[in-house]
Amino acid sequence: MSHPLVEKILSGDVAAQVRYAGARGVLPISREDQIELWGCLRNDPEPEVRLAARENLVGVAASEWRVLLREYPFRAEVFEFASRTLSRQDELAAALLQNKALPETEFAYLAGALRGGHLDQIIDYQSRLIRNPEAVIALLSNPAINASQARRLFDLAEQFFREHSQIPALFE
Repeated sequence: MSHPLVEKILSGDVAAQVRYAGARGVLPISREDQIELWGCLRNDPEPEVRLAARENLVGVAASEWRVLLREYPFRAEVFEFASRTLSRQDELAAALLQNKALPETEFAYLAGALRGGHLDQIIDYQSRLIRNPEAVIALLSNPAINASQARRLFDLAEQFFREHSQIPALFE
């Protein structure tokens, strides 16, 4: 759960000036809450709030993101930003995949978007794949998947997805 001030800002119960103060990073909240707030305010309807939040997000060092992405239970909006933007950096993609709070939708997105060793990392999370057939479909549709990875997915599908409406057809 985020700081109560962050909750209030993101609920929409504050004036644009308070959102702008949060986007500028001048509120008395933890660094993690500040980064989460920036991640959520990056799409604020007010242009100055949006710009300030985005500028501050760009200023967060990769080393800090690496630690936070590995373990911090961000809101879905921040995970979406991380999946689509930050995961372009290999070390951040690896950290993001380790986060147990990563929403299933973002896990599936990454399964379809990442390349190389990250696909092995995703396939290694078999319990997560079993709960998330969309991630299996994304992996099987990913043009970067190699023969070894496809065999591992075939074995998983044979055990858990024989009756699925889409997955068996992807192996034909």
